[in-house]
Amino acid sequence: MLEKIVNIKSEAALQAEKIDSPQLLENFRLKYLSRNGMLNELFEEMKSVDKQKKGLVGKALNELKNSLQNAFNEKKSFFETDKKDISILDDITLPGKKFNTGTKHLINQALDDISEIFRKIGFNVYEGFEIEDEYHNFDALNTPDWHPSRDMQDTFYLDSKGKDKRYLLRTHTSPGQIRVMEQSMPPIRVIVPGKCYRNEAISSRSLGMFHQIE
Repeated sequence: MLEKIVNIKSEAALQAEKIDSPQLLENFRLKYLSRNGMLNELFEEMKSVDKQKKGLVGKALNELKNSLQNAFNEKKSFFETDKKDISILDDITLPGKKFNTGTKHLINQALDDISEIFRKIGFNVYEGFEIEDEYHNFDALNTPDWHPSRDMQDTFYLDSKGKDKRYLLRTHTSPGQIRVMEQSMPPIRVIVPGKCYRNEAISSRSLGMFHQIE
């Protein structure tokens, strides 16, 4: 009987997917959920099931009942709330549905808008690297070794063992200015937008990552 329940459940699921009219929904109800339907017949057969198997079969039967009822209720709700002629679902000449693809994050919108303003007045946009070496992030910007901003508690240093340079997550976008000046001849007009990182306590008003435009 368990096999029979499983087969009916699979068959009903396939038929439920194909229901696209109130008439097909009513046929579904008559076949499975009515007084003379298959579900009621299964409950009648339960009387002859071996006592040792009744618990297992009863559980499977109740799951089938819930599955059938949920499928029926879902389709019924759809037809009751949809006031349009259901036949339009088959009209392939109608325009397709429009889906919201989401919107750009407010921070990205602001960065794009500001960058576009500067582009219009002749500035270039340079984003640079989020992982920087200590020279471009501090030394080239005249930040001495003893400056507190270079301390471990303020800066996210990366494991640079075995390397000639010490690397970190940039604490500002200023290293981009240095790199642009190394690669270009003046006059230079450039803005440097991007993410920066500082080792700060995370709270509802503060993160270890923020955005900056120079």
